[in-house]
Amino acid sequence: MNEIDPARRFSIDAVRKFDGPASGDNLGGMNDVARQVASQYRRDTMSPIMVSGVLRMVEFALLFLSGLCVYFYYVGFFSHLAWQYPLTIAAASFLAVVLLDVTDCYQVVSLMRPLANFGRLLLVWAGTFALMALTAFAMKMSEDYSRLFFGTWFVVGFMLIFGLRLLMSKLIRRWARDGRME
Repeated sequence: MNEIDPARRFSIDAVRKFDGPASGDNLGGMNDVARQVASQYRRDTMSPIMVSGVLRMVEFALLFLSGLCVYFYYVGFFSHLAWQYPLTIAAASFLAVVLLDVTDCYQVVSLMRPLANFGRLLLVWAGTFALMALTAFAMKMSEDYSRLFFGTWFVVGFMLIFGLRLLMSKLIRRWARDGRME
């Protein structure tokens, strides 16, 4: 009846003697439709939520580092208000990212059309500086900070944010065209 001994069916000799499927049989293969459906679920795809989350972190880092660079250039390395300037720069960068999120500037539709959202982006960045000025006025610290520093950081920061938005627009369009973004 059965020539395979159950105790020795997975022995080394049994594995060596096994012939496997014939070369013409393609038992594990996929047809073209299945291959096309499987290619839609690639591992290198990105969700819009992940893209906007990473963009938030990149914009915060970009604003913070640009503020520190302008601070080091105009004021010097920790010479005046050594911890207040970096704290103010970090708070303003965080506030800008929060306000950009509140005004829906991280939606994929907004990211794909940076020229249409130019005014909203400028309004948020100006609003951030207005809130910083109001806070400094209320705390009676406004004369301690350099106006030239804040004016320069306003221009540099806005140019960097808008340039990043233009770059992200191109990248998102390419990712959507290539099927890497959902």
